[in-house]
Amino acid sequence: MICPSCGSKLKKTTRDYHYTESGLDNIILKGVTVYECPECGDSLPELRGIERIHKEISYSLVRDENPLTGRGVRFIRKQMGLTEKDFAALLGVDPVSVSRWENSKSKIAATNDRLIRMVFVQALEEECNQVARDTIARIMSVRKSPAGKSSINIPPLKRDAEFCLAIGKV
Repeated sequence: MICPSCGSKLKKTTRDYHYTESGLDNIILKGVTVYECPECGDSLPELRGIERIHKEISYSLVRDENPLTGRGVRFIRKQMGLTEKDFAALLGVDPVSVSRWENSKSKIAATNDRLIRMVFVQALEEECNQVARDTIARIMSVRKSPAGKSSINIPPLKRDAEFCLAIGKV
């Protein structure tokens, strides 16, 4: 692999990677393949399953004992696929409040911090329940073959199903 910055050959390593691209300061991804340039110092991580990584980050933020930061709120909101306006409506606050929290111009009250976490957990639970319902429907559709043997044809698990299984929801 060639460095896009200087054209030198990149060296492949496996190490912990400080994932600043997430917009958060404290995310360390363990055991990531990273291509490093010995000439200019650039590094390119090989991140597979980024949607799952982001879901894991959101889940970790929600479970953390420390108060949410503005960047954490923004990350969770984006993971939920909501605009500031829609997120504000869901929480019952003014969109300006969400903007101020996310830009760290206003402190997030403890009640709003808890509400944000619960809204995310509820959304995750609904997503996992849908995965479970879809899986049960597939299992129920299995037919007996003429020779008396049963076959189950289930397509590969979606990333969300894998995540729900990993956190013990299915």
